[in-house]
Amino acid sequence: MSQNVNHCPYCGSALEGGSQFCQNCGASISGGAGPTKPAQQTYATPPPQESYGTTPAYQQPATTVYTPQKKDDSTGLISMIFGILSCIGFLPCIGSIVAIILGHNAKSKGESQYGSIGLVLGYIGIGIYVVGVIIYIILIFALDLFYLF
Repeated sequence: MSQNVNHCPYCGSALEGGSQFCQNCGASISGGAGPTKPAQQTYATPPPQESYGTTPAYQQPATTVYTPQKKDDSTGLISMIFGILSCIGFLPCIGSIVAIILGHNAKSKGESQYGSIGLVLGYIGIGIYVVGVIIYIILIFALDLFYLF
């Protein structure tokens, strides 16, 4: 600091010797002009906030949810059950015929895959039945020929 320290005539703060303006209030020391009020800066104020607990909770907008209609696949399921029963030996011919009829019915209605599965199993059951009958006939003839000699 310099030794020539004066005081501002307007605010009374200490001034350095060579300064022309007061560092505290901005008044001109050399001229006779008084302190000028500095321009006040304005800031954008945020919107007033409500106190805790009074702000409304977030509400999700209403949405439309698509729920597909449940298909009635009972015909296809019955077809599949009869197809399985015909393939494992229960209801060999009748089960296959019922499985094929119900499988075609379910497939024409556009039901689930059970109808197609029952249809395929019905045809497999018919094939097994036909092969079984052919083997039975061959065995009967073979045994008749065996007993004849």
